[in-house]
Order: sequence, then C-alpha cells, then structure tokens
Amino acid sequence: MSVPASHYERAREAERVGQLDTAEHLYARLGRPADAGRVAWKAGRYADAARHHADAGMPYEAALCLHRAGDLGNAMGWCLRVARDHAGYRRASQLALRIAWDGGPFDLAVDHWLGRYLASPPQDAQDVAAFELAARLYERERMTDEARAVSERVLAVQPRHAESLARVARLQHTQAHASIDVNLASQDVAFASQNVRRTAPRGALPDLPSLPPPSPARTALRAASGAQPVTVVDVRALPAGYVLAERYTVERKLGEGGMASVYAAHDGELDETVAVKVFQSDDAKLVARFKQEVALSRKLAHPHVIRLYDVGAQGNTRFLTMELLDGTSLDASLGRPLDVRTGIILLLHACAGLGAAHAAGIVHRDIKPANFFLTRAGVLKLMDFGIARRADASERLTTAGFIAGTPQYMAPEQVNNFSNATAAADLYALGCMAFEMFSGDLPFDHDELLPLLKMHAEAPIPSLRARNPQVPGALDDLVRALLAKRPAQRPASCEALASALRAVLDGTGR
Repeated sequence: MSVPASHYERAREAERVGQLDTAEHLYARLGRPADAGRVAWKAGRYADAARHHADAGMPYEAALCLHRAGDLGNAMGWCLRVARDHAGYRRASQLALRIAWDGGPFDLAVDHWLGRYLASPPQDAQDVAAFELAARLYERERMTDEARAVSERVLAVQPRHAESLARVARLQHTQAHASIDVNLASQDVAFASQNVRRTAPRGALPDLPSLPPPSPARTALRAASGAQPVTVVDVRALPAGYVLAERYTVERKLGEGGMASVYAAHDGELDETVAVKVFQSDDAKLVARFKQEVALSRKLAHPHVIRLYDVGAQGNTRFLTMELLDGTSLDASLGRPLDVRTGIILLLHACAGLGAAHAAGIVHRDIKPANFFLTRAGVLKLMDFGIARRADASERLTTAGFIAGTPQYMAPEQVNNFSNATAAADLYALGCMAFEMFSGDLPFDHDELLPLLKMHAEAPIPSLRARNPQVPGALDDLVRALLAKRPAQRPASCEALASALRAVLDGTGR
C-alpha cells in the first residue's frame, strides 16, 4: 500500500515536537527504517531501534543499539556482519572490543574478525583507547602473547604510553619465568626417563639419614591443633574442605581419569575458584608423564585450549591448577547426530585448539570427545596433554609394545608403532570424532581390542551419508579423507582442514 508523501512531513514534524512514537510509526510506514531507528534510539527503545537498523542494512548501528539494550550476544553477532573491507569496520571493531569487555562473547570467530583491525598500529586516539582495551581483554583471558603484541603496537605510535609500557614489562617478566619453568620441567622429564643413579662429587657432604616417622603422640597433637598432617592421602576421594599445599581448599570432585582426579577448589591466595588435577605416584615414568603434561601445556596460550595456571606438590601428591570451565565434555553431547552447522562450528573450534598445539610442535595423541570441553558459551576447548609429546622428541616415556590413547580413535600408524605418531594421527582421530558427531556412531568399534585395531588398519572406510543422509556430500568426502589409512592422504594440517570445513559451511547456507 502506497503512503502519501505528506506523511514524511508529518513524520518530520512529529519528531521535531517530540512525538517520537508517532514519528517512528510514520517513518516505518514510509519504508525509512534508518529514520525509524534513529527516532527509536532517541526514545530509548533500543531493541526497536536495532530492529529498524537491521532492516535498513546497518549492522554497526544495530549492534550499537543492542549493546545499549544489554543484548551482548546479538550485539556481537551484528558487529561481525560488518565486512572487514567496509569503511565502518574500524568503528565496529572498537564496539566489538567494548562488547567483549562488558561480558559479550570473545571466541575464535571474534578474535579472527578483529585480526585485521589489530594487525597494524592504531591511527588515532580512538584506536589507541580500543587497542588498550584489547590488550586488557587479552590479558584478562590470559592470552599473554596477544596482549603483549597489541601493547607493542600502541607503543609504536605512543612510546610513552604508560599502561602499555607497564603491561609489556610485566608480561616480559612473566613469560621469562614461564620459559625457565618449562625448561626445568623438560629437564626433569629427561632425567626421570633415564635410568641412571646420581653420585655425589668427591668431597661433597654425605646424604643425611632419613628422619624417623613422627610419634603417635606428636601426630595426635598435630590433629588436635587442626593442622593437616602431610601424609599419603587418597587423591580419588579428597573431602570437601581439604586444603592442598596450604592454598587450595577442595570444594567438590569434578571427575576422575586413569591417572588423576580433578576437583573444584578455592585458591586462597587469588580468591578465585580453579580446577585442580591431582596425581599421586612414586613411579618415575608416571611422574615424568605428569611433568611432561605441565611442560607442554605451558607452551600453549589459546582460547580453544584449557589454560594451565600453576603446578605444585605435597608429599608424593602432585597437582596442577587450570581454569574452571562451566559446561560439559563433548562426549556428553554425542550419541545422536548433531546438526550439521553446529557440528562444523565445533570442529572449527577443535581445529583451532589442535592447530595451536601442532604449531607449538606438540602431538596430542589422545584426541577424542572426552578430551574436548564445551562451555556454556559455546566454546570448545582442548584438554589433557598427559600422553602428548613434542613432535621433534624421541619417545622416552613408553616402552616397546606400549599402547596409550583410546583405541576407538587410534590411527593405523599408531597401532603398529605408537611412539611414531605425528600430527596426522591427531587428524585421523579428529576424523573418528567427526564421524561420531554427525552419525551418532563410531566409524569402527568392537568389544575386543585386537579386532578393533585391525579394523582401523584394514577395514574399508564407512560412508557417513549412509548413516546420516542429511550430511552434505562434501562433508562426507572430507571425513573420508581424514580417515584415510595412509597419513599422506589426509588433510595436510588443521589449517587446511578448517579451510575445507568453512567451504562446506558456506555451502550449507551460512
């Protein structure tokens, strides 16, 4: 239905005299959503303003309105619709950083979209303020490399910028100490794996004899005083209230694996709740593997890899603290086929985390749904580097015939020689996981170990589309490539896999 031209004058007059409801209604009827959005903004109806700006094809303005309305998730979504070659991309990036700082999503998609904006030095005062906010955001997320890089770009244009100077100095100090810790941990692993006996140099003092055990009376006195004796405790059943290393107070048990138990605990020093992974053993090789997990995990700082905070020991109990995640492991979401778009996005997250590990020279060797954690915010994080190793390291922590990892996700080359597994084996395991995500079933399964391993090595690759006809042919082909028997026939890297997944996603109408 046509609207008389006089309505435009009526709309302008209504806006001029403050009759904003009437003006918005008339502008909308006239097919002028930008004007309707402007008036709704004036009236404080930010959600309505966002709707009008969205209708007008103005994503930045829609995001601005939604941010003001407190709808941070949708506000970020509209920011990300601003093309990176658009004239408004810089303003949208500044807004996206503010949304993330205020509690909105800050995941791989956001970080990737911001990349062009943050890759070059700031151009004006508004950029400097946004870059400083980005550095604070990265530091808050413990992405220290990114925080330092952004601060250094600020210093390239403002060498005396106080906050950036302080941050770079602080992060240089922190990273230097972290490097020392990693080197020491790596040396401990190497030492533990060598079956040698240390001898005292000539002239050194002899070893002191072992102290006698405490008397029953002394133990009773210590218990009466409320102090916790340093004794062997069952790490599988730490009670609520147990204090580890005089710092971490156990709140509840989160889970248990083959080597360790995980608890939520309150960090009394930093006054925050963390996850504590507790391990107990005097076995030299198991201790070495635990230290190896620490050494390798500390090399990674990525939004799709669980963050390691601290490491310590109490008697023969060793522990590491990590970020406490809110959500569930990915395997709890499986058992039925996932929506194709959802599954591809989760695989893109997995590629990002695993790709960061491979870029750092780390082969995970136990990729499976249980080692990915899906947060309530929809971010997938890679966990558990207990049997990982450096790609350039010789295998010292396994023996001939040793099989670690999970047989349902084990690459053919791991079956024959576990210690020679490369990043390609991780990609095969990711293929098994992808097959399970989209079909609800494993590609190969058997109740007995040897027939299962033989299936990985020799059985034909099953068709994903035969089990789930909703899967696009391109995705079926990609999963088949991941499950190729020969490593050279699989995608070359996580980056190549992610590129192929994005192409499939584009074909599904993203």
